[in-house]
Amino acid sequence: MQALTKKQQAILDYMIEHVREHGYQASYREMMAEFGIASPNGIRCHLIALAQKGRIQLESRAARAIRILRED
Repeated sequence: MQALTKKQQAILDYMIEHVREHGYQASYREMMAEFGIASPNGIRCHLIALAQKGRIQLESRAARAIRILRED
């Protein structure tokens, strides 16, 4: 399995913590605000990379339709 970049790991950690605290996944806009990313496409690129590396599954184009597969 491919290693994550520091930014990818930070995003994954944020998503895991958000689900633990709130019971649902963070939206693209919440992640954009947390990481200072200006466009939804910017966060989507990170999410696609996490999906390609087997950490998450993007279930649809909805903002919260992300399933965490591996937390490490």
